[in-house]
Amino acid sequence: MKAGIGRDTLLPKILKPNSTMSTYHPQQGVSRYRGIICCLVYATALFSATHIALGHEEQPALYAAQKEYYLDKAIQFLAYSVFTVIVGLAFVPMPEDPSETLSDLTADRLIRVAMAVGLFAVLDEGTQPFFGRNFEIADCIANIMGIAVGLVVFLLLNEARSYLEN
Repeated sequence: MKAGIGRDTLLPKILKPNSTMSTYHPQQGVSRYRGIICCLVYATALFSATHIALGHEEQPALYAAQKEYYLDKAIQFLAYSVFTVIVGLAFVPMPEDPSETLSDLTADRLIRVAMAVGLFAVLDEGTQPFFGRNFEIADCIANIMGIAVGLVVFLLLNEARSYLEN
């Protein structure tokens, strides 16, 4: 190994010295696994719920009312907002010190969370025609808006945490 290229010199270049990931806390690993499990369970439930064509034949009046008042769009908006918050809590570490602001590393991870949830939303909408459902642009817009609001809620949760712990 060349001089100057080792674990002790490489890690500070990858992780900022003041970043939240520079020190490891044993409880971080446990909560991260719980977060990943929550993400997988929620993603499975969301994917299943959006691919089941209910209400078309059984209750046409309920289906017509749902479409007329855009209830399905509101539900998707809420579902993707919650999903974004869950994924954010699982994969974006909150600063250890509540007074710290979110670092560049955290901002990069938030962008990755938005992109991952957005990709899931596109796959979710794109595969619905194979299950007797329709692909709708309005659903995609509701999903994207939900992702944006979920990111804002995640940031507000971080701010609320800093006020509560100070």
